[in-house]
Amino acid sequence: TGDLEIGARPFRDYARARCLFAPAAAAGDPHALHNIGFMTLEGNGGPADPAAAVELFEKAAEADYEPSATMLASLFETGDRVPKDPRRGATWMLASARLGNPESQAYVGRMYEEGDRLPKDLEKAAKMYLLGARQGYPVAQAKLAVCYAFGEGAPKDLPEALKWNILGARGGD
Repeated sequence: TGDLEIGARPFRDYARARCLFAPAAAAGDPHALHNIGFMTLEGNGGPADPAAAVELFEKAAEADYEPSATMLASLFETGDRVPKDPRRGATWMLASARLGNPESQAYVGRMYEEGDRLPKDLEKAAKMYLLGARQGYPVAQAKLAVCYAFGEGAPKDLPEALKWNILGARGGD
């Protein structure tokens, strides 16, 4: 798909971009599917069609393309341009977390911590926070600090709590 890379400079001819990405998308390339999905969602280079965009994002996410799983989670969690669907939002949030998105890992950690659409499980919450924290996500670092400070889902470990709390605070949380 090297011919389809737009590079670092701004590219605003969305109709042409759709044409360039179309062959790769037709062949199932998740990056191309995601890009056309985003343009379809926004109405760039053609009419906005959120339902068609969701189909494109789903094809890409089913090929383990993390940005599409994250986009689907966000769309269904917020109800932005698609009907709000917390069940589908949670499904795609779990997929996004599994695919390594640190914000989704923290979000899934909170879901486990609070028993929100997932069974309450403090150990799984701490593991999800750890995954996001190791990637430098401040919210996950701060939440992990609390887990270690109070021994909730992880062994009580005040030095670890302090370490993660400092890292989270440095990152703005």
